[in-house]
Amino acid sequence: MTSPREEREKRIRRALPPDGMTRLVKIEPGAAKEAGKIFKELFGHAPALVAADLNTFEAAGEKVLRSLAEAGCRREDPFIYQ
Repeated sequence: MTSPREEREKRIRRALPPDGMTRLVKIEPGAAKEAGKIFKELFGHAPALVAADLNTFEAAGEKVLRSLAEAGCRREDPFIYQ
């Protein structure tokens, strides 16, 4: 039996690229709305996992999820750190 913490860590490891390298960082107004297009270009049909703390998710999480959906990206349930 695995603990909730172990389950969370497994979800995050599955979502990371095999080499663990960051592919792109984009910080500018409106970047959240481009998340789906960018994700699809970088990761193709892999499922997306949005991970954020509560404040960040409240600020941009829904925009990112909507962008992923509009781009046709498969998504796992968001992972929100408390």
